[in-house]
Amino acid sequence: MPKFVIGIGSQRAGSTLLHRILDECTPVMMHPVKELHYFDTLHGIRAPKVLTDFSQRQLDREFARLASAEGPEKIGRRVGCYLNTNWMLYSRPVHEINYHSLFKPFLGREFVGETTPEYMLLSDEQIAEMRSVVGAEARIILVTRHPLERFLSAYKLLKVYGGGEVDKERFSDDLAETLETMPSWIEQQIALNDYVGAEKRFRKHFDNVLVLSYEEMTSNLRHVVAGVAEFIGVEVDLDKAESFSSQRVNSIGETGSVAPDVLEKVRARLGLSSKS
Repeated sequence: MPKFVIGIGSQRAGSTLLHRILDECTPVMMHPVKELHYFDTLHGIRAPKVLTDFSQRQLDREFARLASAEGPEKIGRRVGCYLNTNWMLYSRPVHEINYHSLFKPFLGREFVGETTPEYMLLSDEQIAEMRSVVGAEARIILVTRHPLERFLSAYKLLKVYGGGEVDKERFSDDLAETLETMPSWIEQQIALNDYVGAEKRFRKHFDNVLVLSYEEMTSNLRHVVAGVAEFIGVEVDLDKAESFSSQRVNSIGETGSVAPDVLEKVRARLGLSSKS
């Protein structure tokens, strides 16, 4: 049985970049779906319909890609794993799915992994259950980011996933409205900024927990990647990893300016000082 490498967050803090580097620059077989949302859905943090809809969209997109390919395309193990995983997550309740089965046919590898930011929201008891599934030797990686910057990036993601666009002219007004009309989403964002709490809970159940900084990843990627590889216990192609530093992964456009009074409201809601 392989050892698991699991990125647990935070959202909009470089998890996509981390996934890509591990997958392309180390022997770790990172899951082609990237975010499995298994444990957060299993424990009710994420609504089941959100996962089934997400998996259906990925299936539709991949089938459309295969249908539009010029000439026959051989479906390799990665594509097969991608299709099989999305089909299982779409067609069956998560509690009926064995987590390990999502990694077929790669269970013979030494390390396999995924990154799902919402895992950092798991409670003490839920993390204990996760440990019983992935094993005590799992490597857990948490990436932090400045809370205000992470929140603003998450808000842009919310707008894009909602089918809209980031209107730079109305960005500040829309943000102020969101502070008043979406209390549940705001509370989740506060939880996604609680790096200390997440680290404490996971360290209680796992011996191998690494905390990284998004800011350091963007300023000194080579050093960070070398540390990650040492933490996992694998070789890494540092030159290839460093080449990703100039590429913006999973970017969703520019942020419009935020009025000072709205920014102060955001800071207050997040529990940040005016200097943060």
